[in-house]
Amino acid sequence: MTPLYEVVVEYPRPTLAAIRGYCLGGGHELALACDMRVASADAEFGFPEINLGLLPGGGGTQRLVRLVGEARAKELVFRGHRIDAERAADWGLINRAVPPEAFEETVESYVDDLTSGPPLALKVAKSVLNNAEDTSLAAGMAMESQGFGFLTTTEDFEEGRRAFREDRDPEFEGE
Repeated sequence: MTPLYEVVVEYPRPTLAAIRGYCLGGGHELALACDMRVASADAEFGFPEINLGLLPGGGGTQRLVRLVGEARAKELVFRGHRIDAERAADWGLINRAVPPEAFEETVESYVDDLTSGPPLALKVAKSVLNNAEDTSLAAGMAMESQGFGFLTTTEDFEEGRRAFREDRDPEFEGE
């Protein structure tokens, strides 16, 4: 594993890859390490390493198969071809493909949601989601339940409830 990609995966807040143009090789692996991916509709995705006698070596094969399934992952890695953003979105490789003129606004909307959201709830949700595929359903449900229980004891939860009752936006402090 490449340490840079692991830092992104383990970062306590959700991460977003904003993709324009080519997203190939190591850049593609970095995007896969992020929690979400938004791309301009003219972006292209691929793993050309096979054409050099290599394979993606920074966790790309493992993250890719988990996102798009084995058949599609093998197609991208074995053939070394590129796919467009629309196909990437259809495959679940990215969250959204947006017209170039809407790209900045869409990215800003995602960033606003991630930065204004409750820090503790986002951290716990990221941890539970990141561990979901590597655990049994029962263990995952237990993790979720523990996270939920912990979050009900936080000041952010109380602020969220007050804001809901008062019909206003919450002001989360991460406590």
